Amino acid sequence: MENWDGAWEMADNVINSGRFELEKGSRFATYSQMIPEDNKETIFAVRRILDKDDNGYSRMGSMRIRIEGSGWEEMSPSSKYLELMELHLDANSMPKDLRSKFIVKRYVEDGVADYTPVGYPNKVYEDWTFAYAVKQSNTSNYEYKQIAVEKQADGTFLIASDASNFQSATIEEEPYNLGTRYYVKGKDGTKYIGRIEPEVFDASTKRGKSSLFLVYVINKCSYQEQSKHLWSPIISRLAEMYLIRAEANYEKGGSVQATLDDINMLRERAGIPIWTEVNMATAENGSKKDLHKIIEEERMLELAWEGHRRFDVFRWRQTMDRRYPGGHTITQGDKFYEILYNSPSVCEFIPQLQYDAYPYKLGQNP
Repeated sequence: MENWDGAWEMADNVINSGRFELEKGSRFATYSQMIPEDNKETIFAVRRILDKDDNGYSRMGSMRIRIEGSGWEEMSPSSKYLELMELHLDANSMPKDLRSKFIVKRYVEDGVADYTPVGYPNKVYEDWTFAYAVKQSNTSNYEYKQIAVEKQADGTFLIASDASNFQSATIEEEPYNLGTRYYVKGKDGTKYIGRIEPEVFDASTKRGKSSLFLVYVINKCSYQEQSKHLWSPIISRLAEMYLIRAEANYEKGGSVQATLDDINMLRERAGIPIWTEVNMATAENGSKKDLHKIIEEERMLELAWEGHRRFDVFRWRQTMDRRYPGGHTITQGDKFYEILYNSPSVCEFIPQLQYDAYPYKLGQNP
C-alpha cells in the first residue's frame, strides 16, 4: 500500500522476533515437502493433511508436474525466469542457485518413461544444448530451439552442428548479475539469449502436447510428505519479510548497503554471489545495475509460484511481459503478450453470481 514506514517496521519486527528462521541447504531445497509446523521459515500457510485432502489431479500442482501417474505438466517456468535463474553454473554446467531445485527438467538421457519429482541435478550428462526462445515468423506463437553444443577445454561451448545461421560457431557470453549470460547472434544481428543445459524433451515426445515447448516442470506446489500433489499453500514466510524490508528501505531513501544486506541474506542461502555497491557498478554487461531492479529480480526468483509476481509488476506500474513460449500464446495469439498495469484486463471483477447473491448493494470493482 506504499506505507513504507509501516511496511519496514512490521517486517523488521517479524525478522527480529526470533520466532522464525531461514531454512537452508537440503531443507530449503525440499521446502514444499515439509509440513508447515516442521518448517522454521513458514509464518502462515493453509494446512492440508494427508488423510483428508485430495492429492491428485484436482490440486494446483498437477498442472505443473506429473508424479506417480498424476498430473498434466502443462504449466512451466518462463524462459525469462530460467535465464535469470541459471546465470551461475557449477563445474558440471548445472545451476548453482539452490532455488533451481524447484524446477525439474525432463532430460532426454533419463528416458521418456522417467517422471521423477526431484530431478537429477548431480547426474553426468553427455548430450548438451543451447536452448533459447524465439517467435515464429508465420504465427503469433513463441517456441523453443535447441542447438547441440560441445564444451571446449577453455570452458566455452561450440555449436556441434551447422552454425551457418549464426555470426559465430561459439556460443557467446557476457557478464550479467555477477554471473554469465549466454547468447547467439543471427546473421541479421538479432541477439537470442538462452541457456546451456542437457537436451530436454519437447512436449510432443514426452507428453503428447505441442512440440513448440520443452518440458520444464515445477515441484514447488506438490509432494508434501512425498504424496503426489499434496501441498499446504504458503501465504507468508520469512524470506518475504527480508524482501519487504529491503524494498521499504529503498523507498524510504535508506542506505544502499542496508537494502543489499537483506537481499544478500537470500542470495547467500541460495549459494550465489552477493551484491556490493562496487560490483553493482558493472553488473549489467559492464553497465550499472539499478537497485530497484535488483529487488525486482530477487523477488521474482525467491517468490516464484507463490502468488506475488502479477501483483508486483502492476503495483510497480510496469508492463507484464509474456513474450515467451507457453500455452498463453496458442489460443490468444499476441493479444496478451504485453499487459499494461492500467489495462482493463488487470481488474479482477466480482463474479456476477456473487454480485447477485449478496443481500446489499455492491459496487463493482472499477
